[in-house]
Amino acid sequence: MNLSFSDVDKELKKKLIKYSKLVYKKEYVAAYEGNLSIRTKQNLFWVTPKKSCKGKLTTKDLVLVDEKGNVIYSKNGNQPTSELIMHLGIYKQRPDIKAIIHSHPPYSIALTLSGISLENPDLPEILLVLGSVPTARYALTGTQEMLEAIEPHIKFNNILLSHHGLITMAETLEEAYYQLEEIEHCAKILCIAHQIGKIQTLPENRKTEIIERRNQAKNKY
Repeated sequence: MNLSFSDVDKELKKKLIKYSKLVYKKEYVAAYEGNLSIRTKQNLFWVTPKKSCKGKLTTKDLVLVDEKGNVIYSKNGNQPTSELIMHLGIYKQRPDIKAIIHSHPPYSIALTLSGISLENPDLPEILLVLGSVPTARYALTGTQEMLEAIEPHIKFNNILLSHHGLITMAETLEEAYYQLEEIEHCAKILCIAHQIGKIQTLPENRKTEIIERRNQAKNKY
């Protein structure tokens, strides 16, 4: 199919490659792991291809799909990520979301393996910057089961996937990436703290205070 893309589409593709490479460089994914996507103004979606190293992608490798998952454009004949169901399910339920990063950050995954939650954490940074980060039950990757596992949590912008990874979603890829970076940084701190000894919990009234401040800041804009 011959398609002509606007400068906006070309810019979106460049951003998808930029953050794919950055996620790989920062070791939030390895080998063929992870997938990223971005929504266009036409409600189509540029996605990373199946079985691809995010550190080696070019704009020619990206795949354009519609809201039903049909391939609209694939220059190299690539197939979309095997976790497309999850991406499209989020976009359908969250029209405000324009970008999604699914990664496998080591410390974040380690927390889910250890049963440590970020839904009501003792780290003010999580509560103040991101709010709660729930953990979805384990589900087989690339299946309808995975979408069903995250559905109760899609109202949040960040979801840990038990024994698997992390989903961060936002209006831009840049913001989705910074959410990922913040969560993994905090997860690392928690992992180190648990190795050192017993966690000194933050009183619930102080957590409430932080959440209230976050909500007040959001309402100013």
